[in-house]
Amino acid sequence: FAERTAELAKQAASIKSGEAVKAKRDAERAHATLDERAVQLRILTETVEALQASAGSGDREQRIVTLAAQAATARASEAALERRCAELSAEASGRVTRVADLEKQLLEAERGANAADTRADAACTREALACDERAAAREESSAVGEEAAALSRRGDIAQDA
Repeated sequence: FAERTAELAKQAASIKSGEAVKAKRDAERAHATLDERAVQLRILTETVEALQASAGSGDREQRIVTLAAQAATARASEAALERRCAELSAEASGRVTRVADLEKQLLEAERGANAADTRADAACTREALACDERAAAREESSAVGEEAAALSRRGDIAQDA
């Protein structure tokens, strides 16, 4: 019963841990998305400002505006890749923790199995000793019975004589 209770407690803790990891991951994603949106807003603002500054200007200014827009797009892509990298890193960290937990559970299970094997071996040894003692007791009882019969016969012979 205690083992079952402990197992249920471990399962509940594992579920709670999984829910906590999921909530943390969701919060990190929301934070990363917020950061990404802030970068995108900054980029759009810079682009609009550059476009306004270049209104009515020549080819060189248009080229600068185009390059600024490309740089803004590259920054947005970089922010998205950084967010994805952070997500993957967090996921990997969570998996490392889960593997460590599973290895710990495996080690505990192996220890439990070894302890059970030891108890089983001890029980087998006690059973063998009990069988040996029972056989010895039977032999002794048989010997005592034979001795009592011999004494009884001698007593009968002595009475008859």
